[in-house]
Amino acid sequence: MKITKILVLFALLFSTNSFSQKPKLEANGYTITITTKNLKKEKLILFLKYGTTNQMVVSDSLTITSNEQKVIFKKKSRLIDAIYFLKFASQKNELLLAIDNNSTLSLAIDNNNIETILCNQNALNKDFIAFQIASKALDNTQKVLARERLLSKYPTSILNLYFKIENKLVAKIPEIAEERIKSQSTFFNFMDKNDQRIYLLPNINQLLYVFTIQTVINDENYIKNIDLVLKKLDCNSKNYAVYTRWFLANLSYFESKNLDLAFNHLFKNYIESNRCKSFSAGELATFRNKYQTNKLFPYTKKVPEIILADKDAKEYSLSTIYPNYDYTFVAFYSPTCHHCQQTMPFANSTFETLKSKYPTKKMQLIAVLNDPDESKWQTFIAERKISNWLNLKSNDSTRAYQNDFNAYSNPNFFFLDKKGTVLLKSFNPMAIEELIKNN
Repeated sequence: MKITKILVLFALLFSTNSFSQKPKLEANGYTITITTKNLKKEKLILFLKYGTTNQMVVSDSLTITSNEQKVIFKKKSRLIDAIYFLKFASQKNELLLAIDNNSTLSLAIDNNNIETILCNQNALNKDFIAFQIASKALDNTQKVLARERLLSKYPTSILNLYFKIENKLVAKIPEIAEERIKSQSTFFNFMDKNDQRIYLLPNINQLLYVFTIQTVINDENYIKNIDLVLKKLDCNSKNYAVYTRWFLANLSYFESKNLDLAFNHLFKNYIESNRCKSFSAGELATFRNKYQTNKLFPYTKKVPEIILADKDAKEYSLSTIYPNYDYTFVAFYSPTCHHCQQTMPFANSTFETLKSKYPTKKMQLIAVLNDPDESKWQTFIAERKISNWLNLKSNDSTRAYQNDFNAYSNPNFFFLDKKGTVLLKSFNPMAIEELIKNN
């Protein structure tokens, strides 16, 4: 009997030792189990928000089919840690979840207010959900302190990086110019700009915006901003495209600040070569066209002369139009251009609103047919509701004006003052209103 027990013990020890030598497989993905009650026919959506516009990207969704049901969101492949959003399709309210690779969550809910959900497993998200509910009654200082406590508690989670950014967003911008410059140069010291988790974060866009407004928005400062972020960044990183696309969008946002040199610097130094294939051929063509227009029309340059005619062959010279108005908007378009079909009616409604809002400002709208085929010209004018514009075409068969205006593609837009000076080279409603309002 003793010999038998010894042999069994030896076998157990041997088998345990053998098992310990096997490589342990790393678990990946996430498992989110939700116990639901009284939610039949409700749809749950698990999604991310990222990109230049923080668009909603659905990771998974499911419909609850009974009054008491356990539903599971499951992903088995390795994932990049991210902040996910959970909501009912029928409701606007969202709940944030910090999902690191190999996360397991157990949640419970019995009504369609997502904010009443309970976390029974996963301490990190139990704390995160509690913070979201409690923070509604906290001021910024209290929120920072609450986040700091969780930062120290979860040093390696995606929640740590997310909360560090949240705290940076509410940090006071220095009042003294020299301190602002210093703050800008050390702005990203709290994180690694190459961290692969950054491109999925919903608050990275706000962080970049706060970074840019540390100093006055002008070409010189903006070029420094671009270099501080991109100069030593590996273009193979997904973050490279994130930061670059954000700068492109932000330059458009601040277009009324005349940041041509900043755009040109971004294009020539970080986009044009496209060494890491961050941009499509179509995007490159668009950026290159803007660069060429910037070179052709630096701000303060007067728009070239162009002779145009209406459908009755009455001629107009551009130089005799703009002196009679505070602002003149010129659009080059083609009736077959899909973007033109969408943009021209929107431009019309935008200017109708602006005319009502600023009745003392005289504005003229000119639509120039930029297509040798005139067969759809008048139909387009009627269908796209721009009959109240001055609708003109060029009688020049060589269309030499295209070279003067870099108007080889459609649409192209120019916003002029009464001296014919180019104020904007795009249709940017926010920038247009800012110029009208402040001048």
